[in-house]
Amino acid sequence: MVSVSKHLRYLCGAAAGAVILALFGCQTPDPTRVVETRIINFEELSQQMKAPVEIKDDTVVVDVRSNFDYTMAHIPNSIHLQWEDFAQVRGAVPGLIQADVGRVTKRLALKGIGPTSEVVIVGKGLDGQGEEGRMAWTLFYLGVSKVQISDIKIFDKMMTNIQSSPLKNHEDWKPQVVRSVLADRQEVLKSAVSRKDPMDKVHILDVRSKKEYFSKTGFGLGYQNPDIQAMHIEWKEFFTAGGQIKESMRNQLRGVGVGLKDRILVISNRGVRSAAVTMALLAMGFQNAGNYAGGYAELLMRKR
Repeated sequence: MVSVSKHLRYLCGAAAGAVILALFGCQTPDPTRVVETRIINFEELSQQMKAPVEIKDDTVVVDVRSNFDYTMAHIPNSIHLQWEDFAQVRGAVPGLIQADVGRVTKRLALKGIGPTSEVVIVGKGLDGQGEEGRMAWTLFYLGVSKVQISDIKIFDKMMTNIQSSPLKNHEDWKPQVVRSVLADRQEVLKSAVSRKDPMDKVHILDVRSKKEYFSKTGFGLGYQNPDIQAMHIEWKEFFTAGGQIKESMRNQLRGVGVGLKDRILVISNRGVRSAAVTMALLAMGFQNAGNYAGGYAELLMRKR
């Protein structure tokens, strides 16, 4: 049985909050430019994410492993994409989605992906770092709601090293951003500093490994890791060995006071593992879950 860590740490009033503000500062990068927002059918997403993975003639299969792994063996007619293709990897905060989301959807269209496409995203499952979930979250954020994730190992018998033909381009489409699935630095800091009641309806969920969570060192920047009132559950606990959603986590979160309508801010180092967990939470019915795409890489940046 998966257990939720009992080490739930909380800040000690306004003094601790002041320490966090002094450490982090209040600077935030320019917000992601959006074209359009919409209300999503989360029930459809839930059914899609929890359904058995099936590859049909019109399914777009996205392989998020390394280029080497893809070249050695892949699912016929699959395309190779990685989460970094749509993120600000060259910037100070590599986990953030590129600001020009319209440009991102144009690139997806050139790969044959549109807002109504049925997409299966495959990767290394629990042997990876949640890359499938990050890609699924990126597509869902932009308005592609029919997404599934899977460990590629379940398709071993159909793998090939023959180069796949490019898919037919999809017509250009405008992103319809689902803003609620994205958390930002300001929201995380506000929750960490101002919330004093542990039963508040906002929760910060740290999904890194236990070693990272209990470490006294920040994300490679020489800081001591501050207490941001985060509950800890490692990201792998949300997925089965085949890479699909572990439904039992729903009741365990409810058991520690996380309501289906509560705001859940999910954090990891670069917004990859946290994106995977965000998609799992949405599929379980926690419709107000948001991925902090900047992660600790952004949260621990020095104030400029």
